[in-house]
Amino acid sequence: MGDHIGKKEDIEVLWQINKNLEEISIKIDQLISLYRFVQEHELECFREKVLGKSKIRREIYGMCDGTKTVQEIARRANRSIQHVSMILKTLERGRLIESREVGKKKYYIRIA
Repeated sequence: MGDHIGKKEDIEVLWQINKNLEEISIKIDQLISLYRFVQEHELECFREKVLGKSKIRREIYGMCDGTKTVQEIARRANRSIQHVSMILKTLERGRLIESREVGKKKYYIRIA
């Protein structure tokens, strides 16, 4: 009979441990959600700071989908290659975009 009581107590302890782990898991999920929310907010603030009120900078940023070169972006934005190149460098320094070279061509893609 003593064995039976020990097993029952073991089961109760394991049940309590499982319950505590579930509560911890819920709290961790809540913290992760909060962290993501704060991170997204900070990223949006940083993006707004880099883009500023410049319509052309925003337009160029929007075209950085990984399929366009500086020449293609300049043509679509009706701007000089030099002007677009300068804006792309600003966006790269701000870590909003990155470039990928394929052969002799360089393509731009948003990363933030």
